[in-house]
Amino acid sequence: MTNLIDHTTDLTFLHLTDLHLTAAPDLLVNSRSPAQKLATLLSRIHELEIHPAFVLITGDLVNGGTLDEYQFLQTELGQLEQLGVPILLALGNHDARCPFRQVILGEAPSEAPTPYYHSTVIGGLNVIVLDSHLPGEVNGYVDAEQLAWLDAELAKPTARGHLIALHHPPVPATVRLLDTLGLNNADALAAVVRRYPNVIGVLSGHIHYSHVTAFANTVSYTTPAVLYTIDPGVTDNLRILDGSGFSIGTVHNGQLLMNTVMLPG
Repeated sequence: MTNLIDHTTDLTFLHLTDLHLTAAPDLLVNSRSPAQKLATLLSRIHELEIHPAFVLITGDLVNGGTLDEYQFLQTELGQLEQLGVPILLALGNHDARCPFRQVILGEAPSEAPTPYYHSTVIGGLNVIVLDSHLPGEVNGYVDAEQLAWLDAELAKPTARGHLIALHHPPVPATVRLLDTLGLNNADALAAVVRRYPNVIGVLSGHIHYSHVTAFANTVSYTTPAVLYTIDPGVTDNLRILDGSGFSIGTVHNGQLLMNTVMLPG
């Protein structure tokens, strides 16, 4: 028997990014408490009058990539798990694959930094999460093995299409200092994505502010960070602002609608 998906109804999800969690609530990053920022944001999420189909967090889950930070992350994720929906994670430049795999995925300790990429079909939408983490670098890179896997994933028929997520935006940043710290092989990613008309969007983080532009016949959308935002109105330097943000995504009649929710510092 075939399971039919009613894709005329909306599918809603939440997009968070750049938590930068430390190992304890009193440990600060740039004079800010990542734990307090996340707690405030989670309170706002629990006030929403929607029920998301999933929650997506696109990297920089922790700030230093240590075991104890991921243990704290695991505790904090418990609050999101109260929503009773899948929590999909990507890795960013501040993350570390081996500790992440050991603590969050429950794998045996290993020194092999195996990339973490995966796909999940939720309500007829194939959510594809790539690993753009480049060990020791701020920049990102999606390796050839992932690109081949992505090609195969995008060839699969789905009722609502495909949504791609990764940490590093595959498009230029308007803040020039960040523009040099993006995805090194964005053209290679675009070459794969461009071949498929059913990619509804590419979601990312990394630059700490909202940024929307066309990419490879679809749309690239970057969500503001949980820890702090960067002022996109200052293009030749970095101005850090106290505000936090997340996005509410809606798949509506085959289109991706993204709405940013900002919180004061």
